Amino acid sequence: GFDLRRFWVHSVGCAHIADRLYSQRLISIDANEVSAHEYWVTALLHDIGKLILGFFYWEHFERLANLSAEANISFRDAEQRLEDVVVHEQLGQLLLMRAALNEDLVRCVGTHHQPGSVPSTLMALVHFSDNLCKDLGMGTLAAERGDYDASVLRVLGLSAERVVEIRERLGEQTVQEVMDIVERCTSS
Repeated sequence: GFDLRRFWVHSVGCAHIADRLYSQRLISIDANEVSAHEYWVTALLHDIGKLILGFFYWEHFERLANLSAEANISFRDAEQRLEDVVVHEQLGQLLLMRAALNEDLVRCVGTHHQPGSVPSTLMALVHFSDNLCKDLGMGTLAAERGDYDASVLRVLGLSAERVVEIRERLGEQTVQEVMDIVERCTSS
């Protein structure tokens, strides 16, 4: 039940959106606070815990995927409904702790759905990108939408109106770019 292509569309989409936000200055981020390497790797790996679940704990992943689809809820909500002791963010964090990556990067993977009251700039960028990716329908269920944390919007200095403007600016062109990247990377 693990849809690897959907996983890559979402992961690559999140990284691509983070890059567009950063490189096109769609949001204000100090280049001294976040490097391109950090946001690319963090955004690309933010859901690596789902990959672990899908490949190594496939029966449990199947239960989560089925609940998500049947109840029309997010994967994260399905984890909470099944009262998982360890969720995909924490599994990803545990894996990346062993990889000797930047501490903030590892923490961002482990808390990308719950960024806290004062998220780092990297966390805010990844959380925002992840949710824009959902709003643009990349690698998620049809009804799944972004859930933007107020502390992230505050750190990035964004209003609800500005979020809509950014989402519209990224639009179909960004989705097509991501689909092209994934197609090139996954074609035989």
